[in-house]
Amino acid sequence: MITEPSSNKIFSQRFWLGEIDARIPAVFRVALGAILLFDVLDRLRDLFSFFTDLGIVPRAVVSAGPLRWSIFALAGTPTPTAALFLLGVPIAVALIVGYQTRVASVLGWVYVNSLMNRNPFVCDGGDAVLRLLLFWSMFADLGARFSLDCRLGRRTAQATVPALAIRCLQLQIAFIYLFTFFAKSGVYWRDGSAVLRVLENPQWSRGIGPFLARSPLVCKALTRGTQLVEATFALLVFSPWRPRLTRAVAICGGVALHVGIFLTIRVGLFSLIMPVSYLVYLAPEWIDRAEYWLCGELFIAPAPPGEPGAWTARFRRVGFALLALTFVPALLVQVVRVGSSRPLPRPLAQWIAFFSLEQNWKMFAPDPPKFDFRWTGPGVLSDGRPIDVVSTVAPGLGRPVGFIYNRWHKLGNNLIGQTPLLMSGVGSYLCRRYNGDFPGPKLAHFELALIVTPVPATSTPAPAPVSVFRQSCFAAESSPSE
Repeated sequence: MITEPSSNKIFSQRFWLGEIDARIPAVFRVALGAILLFDVLDRLRDLFSFFTDLGIVPRAVVSAGPLRWSIFALAGTPTPTAALFLLGVPIAVALIVGYQTRVASVLGWVYVNSLMNRNPFVCDGGDAVLRLLLFWSMFADLGARFSLDCRLGRRTAQATVPALAIRCLQLQIAFIYLFTFFAKSGVYWRDGSAVLRVLENPQWSRGIGPFLARSPLVCKALTRGTQLVEATFALLVFSPWRPRLTRAVAICGGVALHVGIFLTIRVGLFSLIMPVSYLVYLAPEWIDRAEYWLCGELFIAPAPPGEPGAWTARFRRVGFALLALTFVPALLVQVVRVGSSRPLPRPLAQWIAFFSLEQNWKMFAPDPPKFDFRWTGPGVLSDGRPIDVVSTVAPGLGRPVGFIYNRWHKLGNNLIGQTPLLMSGVGSYLCRRYNGDFPGPKLAHFELALIVTPVPATSTPAPAPVSVFRQSCFAAESSPSE
């Protein structure tokens, strides 16, 4: 059994430069790989719509360059794009089983970063969390336990590994809650009606959300509970007083928060990835109890405590130096800049942009959305019949239905206020989809129109759609409406 009697003394040298139980990053690795695999398979249904040049966002629409690199910029046609995309499956499986763990962790970050840079318009906060967790994981020794690398004799199992990268992961997660807590400064959060406003919005509310919206008092309690979890999470997980108890309280509060989010609000991966991230806060004693309950080790007995990890001393120094150069500007700078609107110095901004370490956790902040947005596509077929091309070809851009989250929902939000170049890509895609998939008269032209409804909805007549973009399917040109 390994104990960490002073591991929570955040200002001690041992906290940063000491060792940590190797089972903690190993368990985290398995769950992180599972989330990555789930994300890859979930994106697969919209692969051609979101990641090929025949889809909504051709490569020409996305700003290219060394700061926003993506391996998916190498291919635009369906077959090579699918081949690149499916590389995510073996990468995720390698992380789960711990095979070539160091390489898999690097490739996992490169893959997710490439996906997000290829089409940022379908990405949300959960994707950003996954990318950040994979980034810090590159510097952690994730394969010292419960891995095929140990099972196959490629390395020896270790009882402890260097703690620095895991501490960075722990701080990253805690700062997410701090950032979002301080960002929630609007009037709805102050008067306790924020959750009610979200659950009244059909664009976001799902599951039991509409039912809870009938009780303002329950929603006010949920608002205060959300603020309490976000405000205290960092204090509890790093508390030196009874650290295992306070850590358990923080984890239980966070899990309850995200279960509630999952059951009531459409937020994609966020409500799944955040509870998984809590695994980096596990206490060794908790893992001991789980191993005892499971009746033994999963793979191989560890080396005695105190043996060095797999990294050589030189590689550790280089890795930790790079970690410090990225962690300090990317995370700590954002702490001191909370509420500031001034841009970062150009070299620092470029450094952060290259590693895609920008962080913006203004989730439903400073206030929840005050309007419900949805797209419609009134058009005309070649025989003169009217049609709504959005509801026919891309219903995800219209009113969200059902419980399952769909990235079309995020795309619909991100299309608001976008450039004619992106809107032209959307329009051309809808033309190709309808005229290629549906027999009979072809789609001649249509408009992309936005319906904006205040929340809560008033008793006045429903608002009329506002035309945003006109698209001709038989002409090479399209133009934004006046």
